[in-house]
Amino acid sequence: MATFYGDCNYSGSAVSLPEGDYTLAKLKMYGLKDDDISSIKMVPGFKVTAYTDDNFTGTAVSQEVSNSLDV
Repeated sequence: MATFYGDCNYSGSAVSLPEGDYTLAKLKMYGLKDDDISSIKMVPGFKVTAYTDDNFTGTAVSQEVSNSLDV
């Protein structure tokens, strides 16, 4: 599971999402808007890949956590 925060340093609005693929339309169903994520916490073993554009296009940035919960 990963928790996405609207502000830096794990503050602001927070949305926790289970493993899966999330387009912008799907993220909006959870209350997230375009360019709305500033920080992420993940459980160890998870990997998050974020894209600059919708439908898994644009520049991709991946982060995997093995021991720490903070990204």
